[in-house]
Amino acid sequence: KTRAALDGDHRMIGYQEALTDTFLSQVRYGGKYIITHAEDRHEQLRQFKSDFVRYLDELKSLSHSEEIATSLSRIERFHREYHELFDHEVKYIRAKQNYAQSRYGHERDKTFDSALSELQRLKVLLQTNLHDKLEGLDQAARTARQIAVAMTLTVVLLGTWVSLKISKSIAHSSRP
Repeated sequence: KTRAALDGDHRMIGYQEALTDTFLSQVRYGGKYIITHAEDRHEQLRQFKSDFVRYLDELKSLSHSEEIATSLSRIERFHREYHELFDHEVKYIRAKQNYAQSRYGHERDKTFDSALSELQRLKVLLQTNLHDKLEGLDQAARTARQIAVAMTLTVVLLGTWVSLKISKSIAHSSRP
């Protein structure tokens, strides 16, 4: 059971790292699309977006902490806001209309920074959670070791006492 819990924590940390990587890739390919208007860049962004959603769903299914669930909800909201801004911009680009590109860029940057901060916060939460579990296991192992030593000493002392009593009894009964 302990092994499964620790494996789950390690998987969550892996998903968090994948979540961060896929979000950074989305932003990179989104920026390339804004500059080049190349549809293959937009398709790559959609693929990374799909991967992001999959990793986020995995994290949600593994989350057992309210604090982690709240962080995941924030990340999901920032991700959605980023893509809403991006999708509005894509509509202008495809319609070949003028728009406030710097305003959209600024808003996307703010959302991006907020998402990265929350992803970093999630990473710290997950690592702290794992560290706390490992500390708990270490404390339990120390306690078990102390109990084992105390029980061994008790058995040895009790065995010695019983053997002395038996020896005295045999020595006393063998005297005329």
